[in-house]
Amino acid sequence: MARLNTAARVVRNRAGALNVIGLFWSICMQRHVVYESLVERLMFLYFEWLGKPKYVEQPYSVSLQYEGKPVNYTPDAEVTEPGGDLTLWQAKPKEKARETELVARLESYARELSRRGYEHFVFVPEERSEQFWLNVRMLYGYAIRHHASSARPSVVDVLGIGSELPLIEAVRLIRVHSIPVGILYTEMFYRNILYESDSKITKESPIRILGVSAR
Repeated sequence: MARLNTAARVVRNRAGALNVIGLFWSICMQRHVVYESLVERLMFLYFEWLGKPKYVEQPYSVSLQYEGKPVNYTPDAEVTEPGGDLTLWQAKPKEKARETELVARLESYARELSRRGYEHFVFVPEERSEQFWLNVRMLYGYAIRHHASSARPSVVDVLGIGSELPLIEAVRLIRVHSIPVGILYTEMFYRNILYESDSKITKESPIRILGVSAR
């Protein structure tokens, strides 16, 4: 039996259990984040893609009321937004997120949390296309390896801000300057180089160079 501690509770995974737990590496925070489902893992990946500066998995339990009864609610994540505001998130697959009782319960929680100054979101991965997630997972692998590379700004120097060209041409240009292709993909993950996120990335994919941020 594996045991992983979070701030709110111990997550257990016994042999044969349906839940999947593990560790997700966060570039934003430079630490591992505990997930207890594949939906949570996608949510943390989504936070990285959005550039959330900080998030905490299962941060604490909140005492709420539902149908006149006290309940303890533990969100899947507390997120520090770029402006400093805190938001709470719950991750659910589409089938679960559509259940009438759960919808009513989470909407009730959201109203009470709003009165306390928290905005509450439900993350449903199926709201984005399967190809979107395939692209983001692939690009994040490159971002993990090349995030801290000093060669990142060179991509913009070589390709030029505002340039629009096929991916294969961008690869050819940066190879001439001995820049790893993975750095190009890293900037695509950070959306410093735009691409069609819901289409399969191929050598003919059109891209547009925006620049290199501090992310």
